[in-house]
Amino acid sequence: MSDWGGTNSTAASLNAGLDLEMPGATKWRSMEQVKEALDSEATTEETINERCRNILELLIKTGSFADPHIAEEEAIDDPKHRALIREIGSSGAVLLKNEASILPLNKEKLKGKTILLTGLAKDALIHGGGSAAVASHNRISPHEALSIALGDDVNLQYAKGGHIVT
Repeated sequence: MSDWGGTNSTAASLNAGLDLEMPGATKWRSMEQVKEALDSEATTEETINERCRNILELLIKTGSFADPHIAEEEAIDDPKHRALIREIGSSGAVLLKNEASILPLNKEKLKGKTILLTGLAKDALIHGGGSAAVASHNRISPHEALSIALGDDVNLQYAKGGHIVT
């Protein structure tokens, strides 16, 4: 499946294995475009069949033919889900340098020190836009999280910084 608006070709995306162009109405996969790609031999009937087969197999696996009803979205605040999200999020973070072994932050080592937070540290940027928009059960900014974790023993300073327009 493509990212929203991330498809930029007909034959090349089909040949590369892209089964589904998103979102909604296709921009690159109209009947005319696919027929033109077939007629010019930019792709093959076998490739089109494979793309279709993959989508049909997904619909079978998800039971969509047996029950085409689309369930209402629901928010489930499950501690197991939160733990998994935290584990995945932390394992995806990459530390480029850890000079002087500053990380992980340790409340005792930082006692009496000052930490400067800049940029969007007071914003809880936890989701994307469009269909990636999520109403989180627990929304907290980096500034709030550090304030809670480090308490009053560490002086947190904040400066938004300048917005550079290029």
